[in-house]
This record gives sequence, structure tokens and C-alpha cells, in this order.
Amino acid sequence: MKTKKINLSYFRIYKEIVFFLALKFSDKKTDKKSNRTLIISPCLVGEARDFLLALHDYIERHKDEAVDVVVSPALQPLAERVAGIEKVFVANSVHKEDSKNAVQEAKLLPPEHYNKKIILRMSRDSYFLAKNVLSNETETGLIHFIKYVGHLFKNIVLRRTPKQWREVNFEMLDGIPKNFKFEEIFHFREEDYEKLRQLDILNTPSKKIIIHTNCDWPMKKWDRDKWVELLKKINRLDNFSFIFIGAKEDEDDYAYISSKLDFKTYSLIGKTDLAELLLVMRKSDYFIGIDSGPQNIAQLAGLKSIIIFGPGPHMHMPSDGKSIAIDKSRGRGFYQTFFLKKNNFIGKIGVEEVFDAFCRIRAKQE
Repeated sequence: MKTKKINLSYFRIYKEIVFFLALKFSDKKTDKKSNRTLIISPCLVGEARDFLLALHDYIERHKDEAVDVVVSPALQPLAERVAGIEKVFVANSVHKEDSKNAVQEAKLLPPEHYNKKIILRMSRDSYFLAKNVLSNETETGLIHFIKYVGHLFKNIVLRRTPKQWREVNFEMLDGIPKNFKFEEIFHFREEDYEKLRQLDILNTPSKKIIIHTNCDWPMKKWDRDKWVELLKKINRLDNFSFIFIGAKEDEDDYAYISSKLDFKTYSLIGKTDLAELLLVMRKSDYFIGIDSGPQNIAQLAGLKSIIIFGPGPHMHMPSDGKSIAIDKSRGRGFYQTFFLKKNNFIGKIGVEEVFDAFCRIRAKQE
């Protein structure tokens, strides 16, 4: 497969601003009374922790409201298990507009009215959905969105770590950033736990380490041979079970890395949705991976984590006090976020540094 040299995905952000502005001229109002609120945020998996924490906080502060949400398809299984959510609908994110399934699902939104629509993120699908749903009032994250873009550019120039996107999610829902326990946020069903019990790998006495290696942008990927060396070093410490996770496109990494190891590893790649993955992480002991969607799910699970960061700016740093972020960019590398470069920041991170970080979080647990 030919390696792409320009990361176009982030350039799609401008579309969100266009759709936010378009909604100002096409939004539909109603005078009918209702106690229902619709919150729209078709975000990526990498933003799941930020959004779900802020969403839970909103629900706790508005117990007299019935809250429905619109999320991206990948987040649907997770959103359906958030305590206090009544209905979950889906719409593609601005990054996944080529998916037709979500468009069809989005049309299933009932034509009822709401007291309030709160729109945190925008896409083509969510725009058409939002403008056709009646409400007494509409709030959008447009101003927060524009201010944050300016904030990012300022901190890129100053080479500082920016305000975290988690904080912005809370601000858009008029909340104050805070952490919540897993049990406060989620309500899983007995059938969810029963399915988990069917996974043999989770029924072993060994310590379980979740591994995630792949990203669709090379500047955020750590070398596969370094993964091989790291796992060999960790395996010498104790009886560990290494469980690889990810999407179907991560299978090549797993095939290469596992073929270089002289001990057994396990793969759940492409075999779990996000709700199942969260429960797998709850039954595991550690997470080691790149800055990605799964590392944000690991934060939700309260899993002790080592996160290997590529170029900045870093908008999703761990905040739980249990994790170690390894970063050579110090917030720099904006060029590498968009363009391929031979000598990248993530390549400067050595095996010994990640291994030492693992030994530190392991020592804390013991």
C-alpha cells in the first residue's frame, strides 16, 4: 500500500464551521413545551472520553430533563450504556462522511420536538438531522470551536501544551471539568458481562496488558521492531498475557510483531465494539499504546497506561494520575501532524524509555 504524504483528515475541520454557520439560517423552532434535550456530537473515538465525561456531568446537573444524544456510529454501543441517556441516534462525523450506513440510521431520528438542541460537533449528516428537528432553543459550540482553533495556533507558536479538548467539552455544556468513576457513568447489562465471560483470555490468572500499535498516520506510529523488543523485555519480568486490539487495518502490525515473538500473544483486533472493549479493559491490568482512540477508552476504564505520543499539539493528554505520557515533541511538530517527515518525534522514543515507564507503573501497583 502506498504511504500517503499529506494528512488530509484534519483539514476537514473547516467543514464543521461551515455547517455551524449554515444552521444559523436553517434552524427550525417550535413553541411546543417539552422536557427533552437533544445533544449532538458525532465525534471520533479519540474524543469519546472527553465527550462522555462532559455528557455525564450534564445529565447529573439536569435530572429533570430527558436526554437523547446523536453520536458517530462507533460510539453508539458505548453511548447506549451511559446512565441517564434515553435514546441514542447516529450520524457520521465530518471525518467519516463516506460511510453510508450512518446516513441511513440518522434518518431514523423521530420527528418529535425538543426543548433544547445542544450541538457540540457538526458534520453533513448531523447538520441535516439538526435542522429538521424542532426545538424551543438551540445552542451550538461554534464560538467555543473558533476560540479553540485560535488557542491551538497560539500555543503551537509558543510551543506550549494547549488547553485540553476535555475542558472545552465541559465548557460547551456549561460544566466544570472533573473526573467520574466508571460505575457512575455507565450502566452495563448482564448480557454484556456474560459475553465477556466467553473470552477465554480473560479467564486466566496472568496479568493482562492491552496493546495498541496502529494509526492511519505514519507520524504517530511507533516502529514495529521496537514493539517486538519492548514486549520481549516485559515478558521476561513476569507471566503476562499480551492482548492486541484495534480495527481490521491493525492486523498487519499484529501479524508482523507476533511472528517475531517466541511466546504466545492474543488478538481481539476487529472482534469487539467499543462497549465490549471498555469491559475488556476493565478486566485487564495495563495499557500500552500510541496516542489514539483506544488510549482514550483506556482512560475511561481507569486502566494504568503508557501512551506513546507523536507530534503535537496534544489535546488528549491523560488526566487520571495513573498514566505516563511519553512525548519527545513537547507540543511541537505541527508540521508532522499534516506532512510526512523522515525524522519524526515519535521515532526518538526508545524502547528502554517505554520499558522503564512500564516498570514504574507496575511498581506502583505492587
